[in-house]
Amino acid sequence: MKNNPKGMNRRYGQPAFVESRPFGHYRKPFWLPAISYYFLAIGVTIAVFFMIWWLFDIGGRSAPWIPSGVFAGSFMVLSVYLREVVLRNAMTRYLAVQSRLDRNVEQARRIPRKRNKLSLDKNRRLLENIEKKSSAARTLNQLPDVHLEIFEICDKYLRLADKEMDSLSIDSPRFGAIRTGRRRVKGLHRYHLLSWAKIESRIYTQEASNYDIVEDKIATAQTALDVLDTALQFYPQEPQLIESADVIREFISSSQISKNIRDAEESVGDKDYKSAVGHYKEALFHLARQEIGYKDNSAVAEKINNEIVRLRNILYKNS
Repeated sequence: MKNNPKGMNRRYGQPAFVESRPFGHYRKPFWLPAISYYFLAIGVTIAVFFMIWWLFDIGGRSAPWIPSGVFAGSFMVLSVYLREVVLRNAMTRYLAVQSRLDRNVEQARRIPRKRNKLSLDKNRRLLENIEKKSSAARTLNQLPDVHLEIFEICDKYLRLADKEMDSLSIDSPRFGAIRTGRRRVKGLHRYHLLSWAKIESRIYTQEASNYDIVEDKIATAQTALDVLDTALQFYPQEPQLIESADVIREFISSSQISKNIRDAEESVGDKDYKSAVGHYKEALFHLARQEIGYKDNSAVAEKINNEIVRLRNILYKNS
C-alpha cells in the first residue's frame, strides 16, 4: 500500500512495455559478470593467502602455509556465497521493485483522458471478475496478500460505481444494475479487508511474541497495529478490528512498561538511582496512558511510586 493506507501493496497486470523487457533484462545492480567477479575474488584470495603467510612468518610460527590456506580458502568460499546468495537475492529484490515501478508508471499513462462510462456489459464483466477472484481467494484463505488484492479490486469498483451513480438518473437502465453490483461488492470489500487485517496482524503479533529483545517486540507489534489501523480507516466501527487493536496496544504498552521496570532495576543494581527514578517515571507514564489494565494497574503504580520515594530518599541522603 504505497500511497494507499499504510501497510498495503498494489499489484498490477503486466503492461506492454514491461512485457517487451522481461524480468531478467533489467539493468542489474551490484553485479559483475561471473568471470570478472571470480577473477577478482581469486586475486584477492591470493593476496589474503600471502598476507596471512607473511603475518605468521614474521611472528615466528611454523608451517605458515597451513593457516594461510585455511584463511584463503574460507575467503574464497565467502566470496562465492556473497555473489550467489547475498548479492543475487539483493538483485532479485531490486528487479522486483523496478518491475512494480514500471507497471505503476504504465498504469498511470493508461489513465483515459475522457471518462468512460460504466456500461451494462462492462459492469457485468467487472462483477464476474470480482466474484471469480473472490471465490479463488476463499480457497487460499490463509494468504493475506490474496485478500488484499481482492479488496483493492473491490475498492476500485466501488469508487467507479459511486462516480457513475452521481451522473445517472433513476430512469437509466444502468442505475439498477450498478446499484445492485455496488451492494454485492460492498460485502466482498468488507470481507476481504477484514480477512487481510486479521491474518496479517496475527502473523506480526505471533512474530513479536517470539522476540526476546523488547525493542523488536514493540516494533513488530506496532506493524500489526498499523495493519489494523489501515482497516479501521474503512470500517472505524468494526468491533473485531477495535478489539484486536486494543489487545495489541495493551501488548505494546505492557512490553514498554516491563522494559522500563527492568531498566530501572538494572540502574538500581548499578547504584545509578537518578536513572532508575527516570525509568520508573517513564513506566508510570505508559501505565497512565493505558486504556486497558496492565495486570493490576493500581497495584503496579503503587509499587513503582513507593520505589521512587525510596530512591529519592537515598539520593537525598547522598547529596
